[in-house]
Amino acid sequence: MSSIINILAKELMNDSSVKQIAKASGVKADQAESVIGNAIPLLVQAMSDNAGTKEGAESLFGALGQHASSESAAEQLKNADAVDGDKIIGKILGSNKQGVTDALAKQAGITRGNTASILSLMAPVLLSLIGNQTNNNNT
Repeated sequence: MSSIINILAKELMNDSSVKQIAKASGVKADQAESVIGNAIPLLVQAMSDNAGTKEGAESLFGALGQHASSESAAEQLKNADAVDGDKIIGKILGSNKQGVTDALAKQAGITRGNTASILSLMAPVLLSLIGNQTNNNNT
């Protein structure tokens, strides 16, 4: 799992992606970077946990297919659908959504709203990047 986390971090934590997320969510780049860096392993673990059931695995596989893109993470972030992203975060985190959002906000020193915005922007791109890795590795 650490290899997928490294791949996601490389794409979502590069300068252009961080700046795009920071600008769109109204926070400083270092604050956005904090949320992104702390959120990636949490979201990957939650997706892995959800995929532990047949229903969860099928749902995740479907979501990965719906968010396929050949664009870079930074390009996808420019056109990210935050409403869709919020739904994705809700599915990934379930009843833990508010607690995770609050914890990430506290770590970064920003509001819950700013943190929710960052997560919503990240979510579709996260699925796209994971889907690309899944397709590239036939997994």
